[in-house]
Amino acid sequence: MKNKLIKLFCISMMVFVAGCAQDVQSTEMSPAVDHEYQDTVALVTDPYGPLLNSSASTNTGYYELLLSADATANNILYTDFTTKQRIYLCSAPNCTHDNDACTSWMDYTAGGSYLFTSLDGQKLYYIQRGMEDSTETGEKNTGKIFIMNADGSEKKILLDIGADGRISDAIAADSQSIYVSINTVDSFNADPQKQLWRIDASTGAVEVLSKKLPAGSRIFGAFDTKLIFQEAGETRFSYKAYDLKTRTFEELISWDYDAFEGSHIVYGHRLFILKKQDVDSGELEIYDLRNMERTTVQNVPIYSGDTTWFKGFYDDQNLIVDVTDNSDASNIRFLRYNVDIVSGAVTELTLVCSSNGYMRPISILCEAQDSLLVQYETYNGTIRSAYNGQLTDMQMIDAPRLGLISKSDYFSSTPNFIAVADHVISK
Repeated sequence: MKNKLIKLFCISMMVFVAGCAQDVQSTEMSPAVDHEYQDTVALVTDPYGPLLNSSASTNTGYYELLLSADATANNILYTDFTTKQRIYLCSAPNCTHDNDACTSWMDYTAGGSYLFTSLDGQKLYYIQRGMEDSTETGEKNTGKIFIMNADGSEKKILLDIGADGRISDAIAADSQSIYVSINTVDSFNADPQKQLWRIDASTGAVEVLSKKLPAGSRIFGAFDTKLIFQEAGETRFSYKAYDLKTRTFEELISWDYDAFEGSHIVYGHRLFILKKQDVDSGELEIYDLRNMERTTVQNVPIYSGDTTWFKGFYDDQNLIVDVTDNSDASNIRFLRYNVDIVSGAVTELTLVCSSNGYMRPISILCEAQDSLLVQYETYNGTIRSAYNGQLTDMQMIDAPRLGLISKSDYFSSTPNFIAVADHVISK
């Protein structure tokens, strides 16, 4: 009788655990398995996640987040490329945009938030990153993915990560799935771990593709059937590819930390590595990650690896590089160059605006088909924002003025801007 009770208890526990799993499945597969993956994956956020960019865009418009004055919520703003208007993502008449009734209104929680869209532009996702251990801050602060239509309607929680998880950095997607790395805490020994999840973009069902990624790794790119991981080991830096067909990792390239000074990034199927060679210039190495073929461009400006940033890759040809020359503390210069990887030409881009007391290159926000959406001026504006539960008129210093500029004008440094009408911030 005792054995029967034990057996019945074990069966009951198995059913209970399976019921609590809520579609989270682990599939650490053998290298020989071919999953007949037929889709194409792409990065849908900035490679650095929300560190540098929390916005998203489609062929028709640009989404961004505006933090409320009391830092309790975000409003989703939308810039329409056709009407050239910047508005709250809300169509309700007379809406005050300061509560859950507004489609633009989203809670802001510990860990930060950012946006991405589906590859077809029909769905908008809001990421609430959460913390590795949210038990002290409550369920509201757990990591979540919200899904809504492109106009903000039909908003709902696609997935709640739970109290022991945090969504980490960049995100990739294909037509059916979302790929994220999750920082977790082991429930048995409290050790921090990082996992690779595949999330069904419609239902939120989770499949764990890798139970334990290296601590210093993160999704940094995606193309064809492969996720690209950037990995910072104890002594070496490496890029690895995770094949969604075979579900195996392959090292693509690695180097010692002291091998060179420079900067590197992945756009699509290309890895760009800028290595400093002289006082103010270096060599740009370009690797095709499909076959690791290497080409180079010489004499690309670089003063320091720490002050060199890649700002985008356009039309499969134009790589934008920002560098800072702080060799003279009394005359710090913020410079931008276009590197044409086809011709090898390096051209300075001279369109600038004032920001924080310096003249800096204008910010490129996103592509808009044959144009670019940019921030080309700043001004002192006024915005109505929630503060301590009340709508309050707040001064905004260095408010951004947005505009569209054709790519041909931008790359020739010709300041032909078409202003976007701002219905959020008034002058």
